[in-house]
Amino acid sequence: MAWLGKSSKQHEAASPMRRSPFSAIALSLIAFATLLAVVPAPAPLPAAPALAATPPITVEDCHLDYSPGGILPLTKTVGPLHIDFRNDAKQPVIEARFKVHLNGRDVIIVDKGTFSPDVEIKHLFRNFSGGEHFLFSRQPQPHCSLVGATFADGSTWSPSAALAASTAATESVAQPPAPTSLAQFAGSWACVTAAGSQVVDTFTTATNGNVLLHQAWTKTNPAAGGTWDQTFTYNSAPGLWAVKVVGSNGWTFAGSSPGFVGNAILFTGIQNQGSARVLVRERFTVDSANRFEHVWERSSGASTATWEPSSYADCKRVAASLGS
Repeated sequence: MAWLGKSSKQHEAASPMRRSPFSAIALSLIAFATLLAVVPAPAPLPAAPALAATPPITVEDCHLDYSPGGILPLTKTVGPLHIDFRNDAKQPVIEARFKVHLNGRDVIIVDKGTFSPDVEIKHLFRNFSGGEHFLFSRQPQPHCSLVGATFADGSTWSPSAALAASTAATESVAQPPAPTSLAQFAGSWACVTAAGSQVVDTFTTATNGNVLLHQAWTKTNPAAGGTWDQTFTYNSAPGLWAVKVVGSNGWTFAGSSPGFVGNAILFTGIQNQGSARVLVRERFTVDSANRFEHVWERSSGASTATWEPSSYADCKRVAASLGS
């Protein structure tokens, strides 16, 4: 690749690419697109593991010059392609591969040399000069991006290898274990219902291992009562959790659950509302160590296939109980 260095030193460019002539105004845009189509792309760099997800070279400028005064009247010429870049790595780069996108076409440019870290490189590529455009036609500008780099020690960088390395690193990070017991909720929680009621949830663990939940509304909710007291018991023989709930309004609920599935535990059972018996389910969904959602749903009829939400609360751990 032929280049004209404006302010760089100790750099040597790759061999020039084929040049296409430009002439008539009517063919200028077509000829320029043809130039992009016929330039052969160099062979791909040898595959090697990526060293960093971030490109080691920053493209600081990429543009074409357009100058009035072509061979024919009312024309302008296409000047050279400018690519200014900087090596952000900690070692010299000896080959940089850039993809130049212009008018729907891509061309690969290979620039060889010794590009030291933190040095701004300014190169001009003559292969993009010589075409003629009508004076008042548009002046499309290219987009340049780094698609490969070879370092002085022989290692390489490419976007695909960097993405693969980044994905592998993310997958190797240990994920927090899924919750397995309601005892993790120990402490106080400030909850807000969908209706705007403020509720304080307090979880404690009894000496026999049962988990106790006391819920207190700051203002009475006729449907739920001023308080709810829940007792969660784990029976290891069938491997089931059981819950019994008593509300200050006289309502009760008894249900069971096989335990946590992922980050949620779901209890299904019967709620006694005076003379009415309703099929109900209660679900706790853990968003994080300091937040969970509490949802009640009731069956809309005899079938359990249709459930309607009856209560929702967003609960956040009270600061004083963090780490408890």
